[in-house]
Amino acid sequence: MALSEDMAGIPPHWGVYFTVEDCRRAVERVRELGGQVHMEPLEMGFGTFAAVADPQGASFSLFSGQSDP
Repeated sequence: MALSEDMAGIPPHWGVYFTVEDCRRAVERVRELGGQVHMEPLEMGFGTFAAVADPQGASFSLFSGQSDP
């Protein structure tokens, strides 16, 4: 299946990432504050990602690891 087929029906949108010191700790804080975790922290070779939402449902991602200065 092509990427465009995977995205069928999803309107254009922005994907917002916030860089944090510790992704796992930030995900726990999201839970403590009433948010939701859509994707648990996933470790890649250059950092750790997670997809979360605030208590009102606004989605964003968290990243800890190597980033541009």
